[in-house]
Amino acid sequence: MENICLTLVKKLVHLANLSKDEEDIEVYTYGLLTFLYTLIPLIVLLIIASFFGKVYEILSWTITFLCLRKHSGGYHAKTPRQCLLYSILLGTSSLLVCANLPLVSINFYFSSIIINYIILVFLTPTTNKNFTLEVQLQCKIKITILIIIFSIFYLFHPNLQPYHLYALFCTSLLCIAQKILKC
Repeated sequence: MENICLTLVKKLVHLANLSKDEEDIEVYTYGLLTFLYTLIPLIVLLIIASFFGKVYEILSWTITFLCLRKHSGGYHAKTPRQCLLYSILLGTSSLLVCANLPLVSINFYFSSIIINYIILVFLTPTTNKNFTLEVQLQCKIKITILIIIFSIFYLFHPNLQPYHLYALFCTSLLCIAQKILKC
């Protein structure tokens, strides 16, 4: 995919009469790769979800997961291709798990939110030897996660609750994996 993006960027740079500086081309190529590695799992998940008639559900899971994941961190795949595969597998698993869950009781629902939030409070934002944050910024991130959790759970339709809960669970699981694997 890298070669395709590089070729496409070179052609676009030539057509648009932009700078042909090698560093600029690397930046454009990286941007295009990042965009495609973000877009491809979403498209694949939407196609899979359309077969199940669950497009709104996968969009709901994806929005919740991405909002939480952006602020929490957690396990990251070693390569973009692995990330692509893991993203598709995680999204597809949300369809399979949530389709087989009846609407959960309100007690289970809120208990799960609280347990996963506690996990995220203690494990986020994830840091490693190459990436650390000041305590003040860590507190802001924890508050942001809390706001995201409660706003998402209250703004969406109750039938989508299992998808939000599973997105919260997946985010917590990735934070736990990152802590265990110390990536």
